[in-house]
Amino acid sequence: MFDCVVSFVQYISSGPLGSRITWHRATPEQFFDSTSSNDGEVKKWDVAVLCHCIWYFESVRVLEDILRALRGRVKHLCIAEYALHATERDAAPHVLAVLARAMVEGYKSEGTSNANVKTPASPAVIREVAERAGWGPAPGREEAAAAVVVPERGLLDGAWETGTVVSRDFETEIDAAVGDEKARLVIRTARDATVAAVEGVAGGVGGVRTMDVWAAVFS
Repeated sequence: MFDCVVSFVQYISSGPLGSRITWHRATPEQFFDSTSSNDGEVKKWDVAVLCHCIWYFESVRVLEDILRALRGRVKHLCIAEYALHATERDAAPHVLAVLARAMVEGYKSEGTSNANVKTPASPAVIREVAERAGWGPAPGREEAAAAVVVPERGLLDGAWETGTVVSRDFETEIDAAVGDEKARLVIRTARDATVAAVEGVAGGVGGVRTMDVWAAVFS
């Protein structure tokens, strides 16, 4: 995971906007503390963007804490995350794989998993958390505040995340993480459904497309 982040930072920094970006290795709360003056004055921004990061969080509690910390610091909040919906048929295995993965992650203690998907919150859950934290659509823009994007084939997250679930290693992971026999059966069935969906995709796992992306703006 760390190597992936390093590669991402290097790629972005070498691009046309690289000179305008400052990277901070800190939690949002740590970053906010570092930008507050001794007299209590806080730095503010126009927009905060959470782009394909929520599913990495250990729980939705982490998301809510971040959104509460952002309140009063930024005018607008932009969120992009996978939609748990597949417009393209070949993306259906990705949705099934993420749900199977989520079942296993639910049995793991926080801080013990290296999986890409830890908290696959749906758009409805994200919106609910945002509202609890004091965020909502801008007045008069309720209908234009969210959109769904269908990724092109070049986005490989669907194939990668599906591949980890159809792998036999996932069965070993189930046995190690889940003690309840009935729960193990349910998760194995979810894996079987993913395998069956992959069999209907030309090219197998490599042909799996990435599910839709949900994007929303809050104020």
